[in-house]
Parts: sequence; C-alpha cells; structure tokens
Amino acid sequence: CHAASEDWSSALTSYTDASSCALLPTDELATAYNNLGNVHRMLQQNQDAIASYLAAASLAPAFADAHFNAGGLLVEAGQVAEGTSALWASVGAEPASAENWRALAGALEGQGSSLAARAFRTTVLLQQGGGGGL
Repeated sequence: CHAASEDWSSALTSYTDASSCALLPTDELATAYNNLGNVHRMLQQNQDAIASYLAAASLAPAFADAHFNAGGLLVEAGQVAEGTSALWASVGAEPASAENWRALAGALEGQGSSLAARAFRTTVLLQQGGGGGL
C-alpha cells in the first residue's frame, strides 16, 4: 500500500509540473489539469481535484471529461447547483454520451427537478441507439 501511495505522490508531482508549464498547447495543458484532478481524487483531496477539473474545463470548454469530473465531485460535495451546471456543460460538449446524461439526470433528480425524467429518457434512448435530447 505504501508503494501505491508513492506512485500517486509521484504522479501528483508530475502533473503539477506539467500543469504549470505555460509552453504546453492549451489542449495538452487542459489534459494535464484533468489528470492532476484525477490524482487529487485518488488521494482523496477532493477540493484540489475540483479546482484542477475546473481549470481544465476553463482552458478547454469542449472538454466533456473535465466538466463531468468536476460536476460529479461538486454534487458529492453538496454543491449541487454548481455540479449540475458542470454536468450540463458535459452534456453540451458530448451530447451522445449516455454516461453524461445519466450523471446529469441523477443531479437533477437530487434537486427534485422535473427535467430529471426527461434526462433519464434521453439516457435510455442513447443507450438503445435511438438518439435523443431534451
């Protein structure tokens, strides 16, 4: 278990270094921030993970994974409105993703939103290959 901890610490250092490199192209920098968020999440440093995911999403607004990752953690942290907003961005960036719709539907349901049923319907349609959308 100690070796795994050292691996994550090493990854944290690597991605922190990469995310502070202004010479990287924007998409690579966004990927570095998203990966840094993943490492923070594995280390249970959720606020740092959220900050990294949001930085990635800010750099690359069409980066669905960054929005999805931020949204999920924000909802888990009780920041449901912010999380739902990030999940909407995830759906907007990758509307054919059933996983994005499912996460959004769960967040909306948690808010008691009437949109949740329609989001779930979209998820089912996407999973069945029928397309969809709200």
